[in-house]
Amino acid sequence: MSSGFQKRHKSQRELFDNESEVLQWISAYPNLSTSQFQITESGLDKGLIDANRSIVESFKSTGFHDFDLQEQGQEYKRVLPMYVLSSHGLAETKISLYRSTNRQPPRLGDPRFWIYKFKTYFPEIWRGGEMICLAQDGKHCLAVNLYTVETTEENWDCLVKIFANSSD
Repeated sequence: MSSGFQKRHKSQRELFDNESEVLQWISAYPNLSTSQFQITESGLDKGLIDANRSIVESFKSTGFHDFDLQEQGQEYKRVLPMYVLSSHGLAETKISLYRSTNRQPPRLGDPRFWIYKFKTYFPEIWRGGEMICLAQDGKHCLAVNLYTVETTEENWDCLVKIFANSSD
């Protein structure tokens, strides 16, 4: 059962050509599920992001996280390790996943998440508007700013470092 909020809100803009190129580059890595969101100024200020339909479905399809099975409220928040690949390199951080308490049962609260130290890892984002890709395989998750990351061999090696041993 989904909350339905994803149908009411436009969650992202169209990708620029260079962002589409980076997304295709990431998607070429085997067995990854990708989703995107546009970080907003409000999201930066509040430290939370609404998980749009593509994120909810991507996470569920790989078993990384199922928002539909999650109870509402901060006390049911899950915190998982993740990676961030930015123009400054690869870093380890965490992602928190939870459902808000803005709705009363039987309707579910909106699925939300936050990437710990987001502003530290993406200092170029100070007003919002950038498109971020979440790439994951059910075990590992990676956030990438599609506008600033380049499709280099060094960055491809970062993907390999994260996802090569996921079947172990």
